[in-house]
Amino acid sequence: MPAPTAAAPTPPPAPATGFDPNTLTAGEVDVLQNLGRRRAEIEARARELDGREALIAAAEARVDQKLAELKALEAKIATADAAATQAEDAQLARLVKVYETMKPAEAAGIFNTLDFAVLLQVASRMKEAKIAPVLAAMDPQAAKALTVALATRKVPVPPAPAAAAGTAG
Repeated sequence: MPAPTAAAPTPPPAPATGFDPNTLTAGEVDVLQNLGRRRAEIEARARELDGREALIAAAEARVDQKLAELKALEAKIATADAAATQAEDAQLARLVKVYETMKPAEAAGIFNTLDFAVLLQVASRMKEAKIAPVLAAMDPQAAKALTVALATRKVPVPPAPAAAAGTAG
């Protein structure tokens, strides 16, 4: 009998490099299927959130654009309002100058019949030296009403440009 030869040891099995789904139990298959469904749900939710985020960004951009338009419109309105106020002030200053150059009796005759709001604006801008003789020549009741209104005005009226410059007349 021939001498027994030494048997070559069998190499250990090579580690598995791939996933073999045939070796999974039914429970493991269920867990993997549930994980797959959950992953699909999470991905769908992420896509939905991305869509919502894009909508919010677009809405924010529209709001920012509208806000910029409103600010520009507000600036235009403020500019127009300032120009209108300046034009009204200039017109009133011219009117004050007209009444200041009139004879007191003539101005008083007009003041007695003038709309009170206009009268108050004109008289409040006139120089004291000019309004005093006009008040003296006015109807006593009208002069009294004007004096009370001038004394109790809550909002001070800015002086006429000529009075602000310090000119005497």
